[in-house]
Amino acid sequence: MYCYFEQASKVFSRTFIETNEIIQIIHGSKVRTKPIQANPKPITDPEEQNVKFTNIQSERESLKKSNENQKFSTVNADEIVSYLHTEFHFTRVRVLDMSCNFISVIENLNHNQDLRELKLYDNSITEISNLDGLKELCILQLQHNEIKCVGKGLYPCKKLRVLRLDSNRLFKLDIRELAPCSNLTSVDLSNNRLDSVAGLNCLPNLQELLVVNNRLRVITDLSRCKKLQEVDVSYNKIADLSGLKGLSHLQILHASHNQLTSMKTLGKLKGLQELNVSANRLIELKFLVDFYPGLEIADVSENCVETWQQVVDMKSLDITPVYNLKFQLLLNNLRHIVELYVAGNPFCLESGLKPHYFLELQQIMPQLDVLDGAHTKKQSVQPSTPLMRPMSASTVVSSRQVESQLNHITHDIAEFEKEFAARFESLRSACNMLPSESPSSSVVVSARPSSKCGKRSRIQDALHYADRFDLTLEVTDEDY
Repeated sequence: MYCYFEQASKVFSRTFIETNEIIQIIHGSKVRTKPIQANPKPITDPEEQNVKFTNIQSERESLKKSNENQKFSTVNADEIVSYLHTEFHFTRVRVLDMSCNFISVIENLNHNQDLRELKLYDNSITEISNLDGLKELCILQLQHNEIKCVGKGLYPCKKLRVLRLDSNRLFKLDIRELAPCSNLTSVDLSNNRLDSVAGLNCLPNLQELLVVNNRLRVITDLSRCKKLQEVDVSYNKIADLSGLKGLSHLQILHASHNQLTSMKTLGKLKGLQELNVSANRLIELKFLVDFYPGLEIADVSENCVETWQQVVDMKSLDITPVYNLKFQLLLNNLRHIVELYVAGNPFCLESGLKPHYFLELQQIMPQLDVLDGAHTKKQSVQPSTPLMRPMSASTVVSSRQVESQLNHITHDIAEFEKEFAARFESLRSACNMLPSESPSSSVVVSARPSSKCGKRSRIQDALHYADRFDLTLEVTDEDY
């Protein structure tokens, strides 16, 4: 079943189409859920429950002529919600999208018992309520609203698997509010005001937890969430990760931009593959080897590691061959690590004790592919393997522009070479047509005489010059 809503300024008409399984309200239509008095014409035929709202004001007459028995009535945008809530019971709807509107109250969904996914993000909802009939609901998206507490609104949703409540106003999460939703596998509570996640310790099937940018100072006990695989608690004020201790299935942990001074509270996690603890207060990196031998990606940048000795927790401050050997043996235990980020620590700054750490780390850890974002190995050229990661749209455009300019310059150079060669050949041909010796002449023509100051002398020179060329000049006495 499919229901389509155009913009609010258009006129909507009701026609019947074949059965689908989706209802969607287009983003930006801004449907308001205020009570509206409307008296729509009821549908008596139970098979005609499939409704489509389309802008067919110009086609109204043609539809009437084509099917005189078809029930047809015109409604405006304000009556859409009333039609949806009062007359038509979309019992076979699976996906309902009413995001990016002005909805403030969740209501009139009791008849959508087969609903699987409900999208209500970017509205003005303040309370989770009226979900009693949605017992088959699996995905609920309520991010970017104004919800302050969960309350009892999720009690009927026992099959819920994905819950998004990020970017709301939650300040507390009670264990009784989420206890009925034991099938939850993914929860996003980012960008709220939570100071505790103790209410999540009742979700045995939880696999993904996002609590970014809250007010957490400690991760409380989550030992019942044994299936946790990914946790992101970045941008908080956490100094203690003991609540994640013993989670053997944990593979990804992001705890950047917190106040961690040690990772001992987390304990050993042999299955951890990716760790991001950048922008904290860690003073040594030996825990990478001791606690997480299976690490593949480690980001410990922008911490407080000042010397190489603090990397391996050595007491001596002298860099000796014995120290280097121990350091190499320790780091060699991280056999699976392929990406390492240590930039921003005091020891590797220009004024630090090891500003040229890059080459030494490459020698000690030859298995590294990426060190501080730079590739350390030359990639082999293989036809079936891409030479680089996919570029963004802006990068692709700039590359095409550069390629076009290079092609244009190459074309200009080729045209210049052709023109230069043609002109040179023309010059050579002209030179070949010239005689090898200068032509001989019996008459020696002297240059025109130079002028003198006297008038008489100029006339005499002119007569002499004319005689040579058989010219006749008339000279009178006045000229003298």
